[in-house]
Amino acid sequence: MIPMSRQLEYFSGVVEHMTKLSGRKKTASLLCKSIFLISAGSNDMFEYSASPGDDLEFLGGLVDTYKSYITVRVLSS
Repeated sequence: MIPMSRQLEYFSGVVEHMTKLSGRKKTASLLCKSIFLISAGSNDMFEYSASPGDDLEFLGGLVDTYKSYITVRVLSS
């Protein structure tokens, strides 16, 4: 299994490569028209089922973490 953090590092590498080949503007244009699917794997669901407290709070935190990580990676490229 490849952790989400590693997958996002791979994605960042692809974005960097695209930028080198096509330029920043063209890459940004393509990415803003793209659809991205993030699927929580079994480890994420185990964490979800084992966490005490509010389900919506946990899921909201998970989404916020993914958003933050992706935004930082894409904007810093």
